Amino acid sequence: MTKKIMIISLVCVFTSNLSFSQKLNYFDLKYLFEHSVDEANDYVIKKGFEFYKTEIEENGIDKSMSWAFQRNTYSDGADYFITKYKLDANTGFIWYQLVDVKTFDQIKSYCKSIGFKITNSEISPLGDLCATYENSKFKIDFCSGVNSKSNKNIYFITFNDK
Repeated sequence: MTKKIMIISLVCVFTSNLSFSQKLNYFDLKYLFEHSVDEANDYVIKKGFEFYKTEIEENGIDKSMSWAFQRNTYSDGADYFITKYKLDANTGFIWYQLVDVKTFDQIKSYCKSIGFKITNSEISPLGDLCATYENSKFKIDFCSGVNSKSNKNIYFITFNDK
């Protein structure tokens, strides 16, 4: 009887760990920003993301790497994307796309609780509502809108150095 309970418990732990692993938090975004792309890759792979693509800008200098969580290979869409712009630690920015408003609000609330202050609020050229929060070291943009292809609500968080 105890063996069955232990097996059921382990299955529940592994299942819940996998299903919530794509939900990154403030510390995950900060980690990705503060580490190299190789370390970031190892980190997000452990969270269930998979390699999506790399890009090199026309100047040949600016590079980025993106990962997706459960990407649909037919539509090339996913509910969660994360991109590290610039491959070195503490450069560029981290861009996180998600469809989960609860996680979006939790990250925003946490930032406010540790002293981030709103510095700007605007409607983007794409019609998204965006708010910028800053502390002495970082700037974080929180944007919400609707995906024109899927008609789903979509949220973006951009984590920058100041």
